[in-house]
Amino acid sequence: MDTPPKLNDLTKLLVQFRANQFATCTDIEKAFLHVGLSEEDRDVTRFLWLSDPTNPGSQLKTYRFKAVLFGATSSPFILNATIQKHLKQFGNSETARILERDKFTLITYCLV
Repeated sequence: MDTPPKLNDLTKLLVQFRANQFATCTDIEKAFLHVGLSEEDRDVTRFLWLSDPTNPGSQLKTYRFKAVLFGATSSPFILNATIQKHLKQFGNSETARILERDKFTLITYCLV
């Protein structure tokens, strides 16, 4: 059974965006590139590439990603877990409390 994705209420988002003195906007694609993968997890991100892209008969080389891949099914979960970890680490600050309060709206809106 397929269900449509849950979308945030656009009116609520616009009101929240304008409710405070400052607003934030991010390029969510770049956020994934700042989340590194540990050495032992990189093997699951292997891919093959031609050693000489201009020659289709050239040898294949194996590469591995060092950061979370934008567009992978697990990427939003990994990014959210990383944000959660950092918010807990700095949970006593006012900024962390604000981000904790609004993170679901911000992250969901950016990923939709």
